[in-house]
Amino acid sequence: MYSRTIQRHSSGEVNCTVRSTTKGYNKKTNSCITRNSAAVQGKRGNTITINPRKSGAGTASASAPGVTRSCPSAPNPSPYGVEEKGKKRYPTAEEIEVIGGYQTLEKSCLAKGNGTQKTVKVCFDEVQLEQVFEYPSENSVLASFPSPPLPGPEREEEKEEEDDEDDEEGLFLLRSSQTVGTGAGRVLRVDESFEVIGYKPVIVVHGLFDGPKQLADLVRLINKSHPGTNVTVIDLFDGQASLMSLWKQVQGFKQEILPIMQNAADGVHLICFSQGGLVCRGIISTLPDHNVHSFISLSSPQAGQYGETEYLKHVFPKTMKTHIYQICYCSIGQKVSICNYWKDSHHIDKYVKGSNYLAVLNNERPNPNARVWKKNFLRIKKLVLIGGPDDGVITPWQSSHFGFYDANETIVEMKNQDVYLKDVFGLKTLDARGDLVMCVFPGVKHTKWHSNDTVYHGCIDKWLT
Repeated sequence: MYSRTIQRHSSGEVNCTVRSTTKGYNKKTNSCITRNSAAVQGKRGNTITINPRKSGAGTASASAPGVTRSCPSAPNPSPYGVEEKGKKRYPTAEEIEVIGGYQTLEKSCLAKGNGTQKTVKVCFDEVQLEQVFEYPSENSVLASFPSPPLPGPEREEEKEEEDDEDDEEGLFLLRSSQTVGTGAGRVLRVDESFEVIGYKPVIVVHGLFDGPKQLADLVRLINKSHPGTNVTVIDLFDGQASLMSLWKQVQGFKQEILPIMQNAADGVHLICFSQGGLVCRGIISTLPDHNVHSFISLSSPQAGQYGETEYLKHVFPKTMKTHIYQICYCSIGQKVSICNYWKDSHHIDKYVKGSNYLAVLNNERPNPNARVWKKNFLRIKKLVLIGGPDDGVITPWQSSHFGFYDANETIVEMKNQDVYLKDVFGLKTLDARGDLVMCVFPGVKHTKWHSNDTVYHGCIDKWLT
């Protein structure tokens, strides 16, 4: 047991004595607390001084300010030398060494033991830090998945069955009764959540006297650069049937294209060659809920046609271009596709009155649906116009960029045409949005546009993502 005796002196000093009486053991503890009440009341700082009791001394000096607490009679020597012997203090700012953002207190009141403390240096391994904070590569992520066991002789048959299943999965986006060239790529695109995302379907519309067979090279180029893409060349109005009126072709192609659009939540791309470019414009303008992303017009007479070419001679073998307007700008002539976009700048008034396709589509003749058609046309995200001076069929070749002749057969570029200046169907708006792209390729003949690698990689491939 312990007993405690408290004595208060007139000077304000308090002596505390604790005695142990257990089993006859009686010893006065070597501890004492003194408080000078006047000194404490007079000093309101936060400084605390710790003074170890000297051996043989009963109490600490009463004149010591603040609070004095007894320590063991054999205190550890101070690492700081002689100044205020027996007293420990916090280090100054100069005594703190900062290494790599951490503090090493070489001379500190927190030091345990005697002598100079060991200096601990903190260093960074930049290679390790880079590995920690660097996002893992795709290969490293795939490598983290368990590898399949090496096939033995007994697993060959099972492996062949698995390969067949994988091939079926790889073609899940490619099955279509009208799809030409499916490709065989397993991996399409992977987003941050490792979700497989396919390329947007591509719909191809052929030109005059053409069909899917003539566009096989274009399908090959697409499947090579974008494996797994669903490429559909519409097998409709092939060969001589392409001479039917364009409004009839618009209705027919629309019925084939609409289901593809409805099954493509992210939209589709249209590549429309030659006369097919005008058919696609009719589809886009009259379809209010289409989801065409890129409309690529490949050497198409978007501003009209006025020139003696082999195609024209095939249809009108005994008629010169200066007299064709007499046939085209009448009800019978408008049943022929070429007459729907024949534009004789020498008889522009007859063109406006007689053309029931291009003049209406361009709003050159008053059209009650013009506002709605413009809104529909502006739903596209990108208009890509491709043409070149050596085409040999599209006349003038600038028509592929909405340029055309004036009354003197001088070329008027697109931005000086009324259809652009008045923004009658949205051409100027697309340009202002930055969604109008024009590409010129010299040295390309009309029938080679869809098989030319330079044309494809220069101005088609990038818009099929």
